[in-house]
Amino acid sequence: MSDFLVLPHSHTWLQWRGDTIAQTRTFLRTGRFSHPAQKA
Repeated sequence: MSDFLVLPHSHTWLQWRGDTIAQTRTFLRTGRFSHPAQKA
């Protein structure tokens, strides 16, 4: 496992959310998810 990501969506509609689709495409292209900037 090279990366993981938790998104704030229920399982039922997870695959139809825009951010899920964008994260999946990023992972398939780069092998990592695009993580939001962490707060200090």
